[in-house]
Amino acid sequence: MNDTSAETHDAVDADIDGYVAAQRRRKLVGAGIAVVIALVGVGGSLVMRADRLPASDAETVKDVREVVDHIQDIPAEMRPELSSYAFAELERERLPAALVGVFEEHSQIPPDMRTPIMLVPFAEDEASLKAWLLACADGKQALADAMMVADGAAGLFERCELGRFGLISRGELGRVSIGELVATHAAWAYLVKYESETELERRVLRLVLGGG
Repeated sequence: MNDTSAETHDAVDADIDGYVAAQRRRKLVGAGIAVVIALVGVGGSLVMRADRLPASDAETVKDVREVVDHIQDIPAEMRPELSSYAFAELERERLPAALVGVFEEHSQIPPDMRTPIMLVPFAEDEASLKAWLLACADGKQALADAMMVADGAAGLFERCELGRFGLISRGELGRVSIGELVATHAAWAYLVKYESETELERRVLRLVLGGG
């Protein structure tokens, strides 16, 4: 083999080696990217799961669903209070404890005292207040203003755009207090924030507000 042939052969070998090395690098880079994507995906899903609230007790869910399915057999005036207690049972270990307490005690509060008593957690408990602010970013001032007017529930509903949650309509507001409006929407917004809401919970909250 002459010098020219040897040089050509060496050049070809070098090109082949370079091509193989480049292919190896591309495979390694590709594998590395795939691993990163997988880790990001897993990490993202882990974060999402970590952020979600613990599931409601399965037996409690079953019992509450049975009550809801037969709610028409219960006198209409008893449905909001029964539903409120059922909601409290569903949300133990899920919602802030003070907020759960509002639903648990709902049936024991005289109707004309529901607003001042049901609003106590939002004045004294930071976690409950944060839940309300998820429903209404201007919630503190909006609530203060609503308490100063006769039709405060309607004003609060409009100002905070609470209709977007689908728990109660503008025309149904006459049957609820400001306290009930705030507590139910704070609870629902908290569940939505943590991607932990269910249609059963939505229906129970509608029943708390006198709906169906």
